[in-house]
Amino acid sequence: KPDAPRPSPAAETGDPFRPLVGTWEGTFSTYTLTGERISQVPETRTYWSVERGVQRGRISHQLADSTTQVSTLLHRRERGGLVSDVTGPAGKQASLRGTYTDGTLFWYRIEPGTEAITETTKERVTGDVLTVDGVGVYDETMLLFQGRYQKIR
Repeated sequence: KPDAPRPSPAAETGDPFRPLVGTWEGTFSTYTLTGERISQVPETRTYWSVERGVQRGRISHQLADSTTQVSTLLHRRERGGLVSDVTGPAGKQASLRGTYTDGTLFWYRIEPGTEAITETTKERVTGDVLTVDGVGVYDETMLLFQGRYQKIR
């Protein structure tokens, strides 16, 4: 279709993180596997390039009790793949592996000591819209999540 949104042309430059650069505002929602919404919070994501193939990020969202939680990210190329090191609000760290296919970043987390994938996410920039969709196991419960963001700068 001629009017269909297309991935950011920056994605084709060889730096899969470049389309994320900027500040994005929107909502992050979690759901049960049957579609019941558990939470929906306002969220801001900011990404900046450190050098080609290396990016830092900051994700902040406000909980229902007005508490703000912040996570920091370091995206990079490593050994032919992609890595995202995440430091969560309580200092908990996770390392995700990833790929870049057809204008989309795919991230997955493997449970330490196993080969089990416990979380997978896809992120795609189309114009000024960032979409994040995924599924993960948290405290032995599988949840769906989605983020919808508009680029503000």
